[in-house]
Amino acid sequence: QRQMCIRDSKTGDHVGVLASNPDELVDWALELLQVDGDQIVTLRQPKGKKGRPPPPKPVTLRGLLANFADLQSVPKKSALAALAAYAGDAADRERLLFLASSAGAREYKEWVVEAARSLLEVLTEFASVRPTIGGFFASVAPPLLQRFYSISSSPLEHPDTVHITCALVQGLGVGTWAAASEAAYEAAHAAAATATTAAAAAAAAAAVARAAAARDEAKARAATAEEQ
Repeated sequence: QRQMCIRDSKTGDHVGVLASNPDELVDWALELLQVDGDQIVTLRQPKGKKGRPPPPKPVTLRGLLANFADLQSVPKKSALAALAAYAGDAADRERLLFLASSAGAREYKEWVVEAARSLLEVLTEFASVRPTIGGFFASVAPPLLQRFYSISSSPLEHPDTVHITCALVQGLGVGTWAAASEAAYEAAHAAAATATTAAAAAAAAAAVARAAAARDEAKARAATAEEQ
């Protein structure tokens, strides 16, 4: 298949961005896991398992944590249950198992989902938990995946680059993010109704499409977090 060139793109197309975790997050993870970032390791994907494949050759732990683990993700219940197996303290183990259970659904929603508590924040809270590297990548940390954004620039104006428009949300839980995204969609829809020219209508329609995509993603994440 032919790989798409930047010059083939047009406004409204999607582009995937694969970012790395910042150094401070990687250092935090290394400290929590109590491992040497310069250690060389090899990961192998179990047969039949889907998802982003591991690197094809040996790599440092620092490189793995920087490029292959979503350290800022909100941990699912399955991850909490996996962490419980590595708890050295009985109280930590029982608390993690409770949060991962149906009986702890309300507390999980409030303490993890609504608070948008990251995987590293949870590990910090449970000091006796020390997962192995294999266990961490296999059962705890989800893979770091590419994020898709709409191209907001025109190849006629910028033939050799693409520009994306994104929103930075700080300090909001998943549920609050979903509500904020719904409000942004309603505002964009209202603005589209007042467009008076063809150009303004086209721009407004693109804004509505982007807001709708962001709203749908926020709702899906909130629903997934509550179910798992």
